[in-house]
Amino acid sequence: MKYESGEKILVELEEVVLEPKPQAMPGQLLSVIVPVYNQSKYLPECLDSLLEQTYKKLEIIIVDDGSTDNSAEVAERYARRDSRFKLVRHQANQGLSQARNTGLSRAIGQYVHFLDGDDYLYTAEAYEKMLGAALRENADILSGNIYSESYDCFVGADLEGWVKSKEGKARLIKTSAPMCWRYLYKKAFLDKYNLRFDPEVPIGAEDFLFMVQAAYHSEGIYVVPLLFYFWRQNEDSITGTKDPERVALFEKYRDIGTEKARKFALEHDIKVFEDIGARVRQK
Repeated sequence: MKYESGEKILVELEEVVLEPKPQAMPGQLLSVIVPVYNQSKYLPECLDSLLEQTYKKLEIIIVDDGSTDNSAEVAERYARRDSRFKLVRHQANQGLSQARNTGLSRAIGQYVHFLDGDDYLYTAEAYEKMLGAALRENADILSGNIYSESYDCFVGADLEGWVKSKEGKARLIKTSAPMCWRYLYKKAFLDKYNLRFDPEVPIGAEDFLFMVQAAYHSEGIYVVPLLFYFWRQNEDSITGTKDPERVALFEKYRDIGTEKARKFALEHDIKVFEDIGARVRQK
């Protein structure tokens, strides 16, 4: 997916809620899973955005995935400062998929959000408003708007409402940033369908594969026109690197994940994804 600089990409809703119900003040625990690998440069900004949240009932699970810098030490400072921060350390790097799965295995909140360690929450009211809408609508999945620093681009919706049809949910995932951190998830929903990240796709298309499966199993995705997430594609990350070996590794797993998503779509008659993976199959 390619964005033009300054472009604003909007999603189409199937059921527009012109006058949303009054915002219910949530009282439930939200589990925030923060996978980290060598992101000490950006991690304080990420964790500070969590400290600044107006919604305080958070469980913040930082999974250090075998970092070789001082990311774990940064996380430990926040854990000593605030008991809501919990640090889990992998002895060796296992990839984003396993790091997120580790966090999910420990999460006890009613809803879950994934926040990458080099990104941050755009507004202090992000969780108060997002979780409030999720609880009010009893949504399996709730989608918000994001800002991409590298593309100088906003992605999301101008209106609030539901996307419930199989093809509509698939179009939402395909056309408007299929990254897991754009969404909140009901934990019971993820557990019911055993929705986890595929360890065979540690990077590359791990988000896309997970989202194709999650969207299919959900009763619907509720869309909120709230800009809540800042996406940074830093030059040290696997997606921002120019190192040929790391680029090749990323492309390898991206192709594996995309092909797995295509096969899932074929098995479940999701026509929107019929053309994905064409480049992979032509190799």
